[in-house]
Amino acid sequence: MTPITKIRVFEQKGYIYLDFRVEGKRYRPSTQLPATKKNLKYVEKNKFALVDEWLSSQLEYKDIILFSDIALTAVRVGAKSRKPDTQKDIENILDDYVNPYFGKMDITKITASSIEKWIDSLNDMRKKIYKKKNKTLKSETLSLSRFNKIYRVLTYVINYALKSNYIQVSPLQLVDKKTKQFQRPSKNNTKYYTQEEVKKILADNSDMFLNTFLHFLYLTGARTGEALALRWDCIDWDKNTITIKQSIRKGVLGTTKTGVSREIMMSKTLKEKLLLWKSQNQNSVWVFPNPKTSKPYTEPKSIVERKFKPLLKKLGIEYKTLYATRHTFASMSLEKQLPLTFIQETLGHSELDTTLKYYVKGGLLSEDKKLNYLNNLYA
Repeated sequence: MTPITKIRVFEQKGYIYLDFRVEGKRYRPSTQLPATKKNLKYVEKNKFALVDEWLSSQLEYKDIILFSDIALTAVRVGAKSRKPDTQKDIENILDDYVNPYFGKMDITKITASSIEKWIDSLNDMRKKIYKKKNKTLKSETLSLSRFNKIYRVLTYVINYALKSNYIQVSPLQLVDKKTKQFQRPSKNNTKYYTQEEVKKILADNSDMFLNTFLHFLYLTGARTGEALALRWDCIDWDKNTITIKQSIRKGVLGTTKTGVSREIMMSKTLKEKLLLWKSQNQNSVWVFPNPKTSKPYTEPKSIVERKFKPLLKKLGIEYKTLYATRHTFASMSLEKQLPLTFIQETLGHSELDTTLKYYVKGGLLSEDKKLNYLNNLYA
């Protein structure tokens, strides 16, 4: 790099700036010092040292670029298009799983082999993280979906390094991600409540809040967070429609998962339930408020543990997660021959493939019914 021979010190908006050129390119950084006589004298005397200090802080002048030098900047690219809780999770993953391993590495020295070693270390890292945070592990290994999220954070940084010309070739191209060490989704996550179970559940009126809440979930297929964030002014009693435009995720009230509002149909049964519930909750703007705070529940956990699970135990029905109400709605709608596009729009999926892949899965037909339909396919 050509030596700097001339530096101009100047004042702008009450602060002291430096003006110099490096290999034909002009720079005018602020010293962040107020333009007092004392500071001006100090800067003039030490301007070459101050320029050297500033240049050393700029990545383009570093001989070695560490992973941690660019990691946070990389994961914040596109942050405005993400939900706040999603971005927070990305940065937490960076702090917990990625920077501790790669942070002090020269970005140009990260290889496919080092990434594969990192993948093999993730379960041990997770145990240490949980121990440090005094959290209890529910399983010995990461879930496959969580691993994919962690790996995605690494790709953000590597791809940013590639686009910024810090590296010429991405090591990700040679990484073998195939591994059996991470947990596959449990079968419990894909189970449904049968038609007979739903009838028993909805017939129990011992808890009016829970009964109305479950009617809403089973009869709309709405996400749990969307139900918790529902306001009375989102219901059109004349048109028999409900507008889903908000959701609560990890305690944060925001838009729906897709960021798009949708209008869904309100059945006669659901309308009657909601009107009855409203007559006893006229003082709240929220449809399903926490009775202790009159504000929305920040998460469904207390509803599940204190209300839903005890009800299922009383009825002798296996617990299959509260989210399974959404799967149940989709599959039962399919069984009743409602159009796939209707199911897609009601669930709020932007792509029909999502509805088909994750929610309908053959409906709720028993094996006997499936065989009977097959035997009479062309009868």
